[in-house]
Amino acid sequence: MKRKSGGGRAKARESDLVKAIRFIAFFGVLSALAFVVLQYTFLGKALGFAAAVSSQAVLSLAGVQTEMTVLENGNYALDSQEFTAELNEACAALVEIAVLFGIVFASFEKSVRERAKGFVAGTALLLVLNPIRISLSILFIDPLVHDVLFRLTLIITIIGFYAFWHYGQLARRKSFWLGMHKKISFK
Repeated sequence: MKRKSGGGRAKARESDLVKAIRFIAFFGVLSALAFVVLQYTFLGKALGFAAAVSSQAVLSLAGVQTEMTVLENGNYALDSQEFTAELNEACAALVEIAVLFGIVFASFEKSVRERAKGFVAGTALLLVLNPIRISLSILFIDPLVHDVLFRLTLIITIIGFYAFWHYGQLARRKSFWLGMHKKISFK
């Protein structure tokens, strides 16, 4: 009597492992390349300027009037009577945009067109939330609030956006819902 070895499952797992390694490798390479492009081209300064102008607008909406200046080191600063807030390259969300680029474009199961649309939509979301994050950090000048709020909000945004973009598409497919009744039991 011959026994089945389960080789099909082993091959599927191996294939999943290869996909995971490929995803992680491409994510790392693409994120690093995107960061280099953002950091060392005009895009870094443009995103820094956009962060300063949009943060100034959000602060104005909150009733805080500021003046934007350029410091000797090239960074932008928002000055008011109560504070001077320097906006460095971290405030421009360069790392977050690079991570988003890497994670979206390493998702090979999506077409290049879908990945491009996903990256544009995710970047737009980051650029809308970034000045709100910066303004809240300035208004609640507390090192702990700043440090936690600073990265956590954008990382949660990236993960949330990616989950919605990548896995949310599955929920819209007819084939996903057809088998769902077999997976749900009311016992």
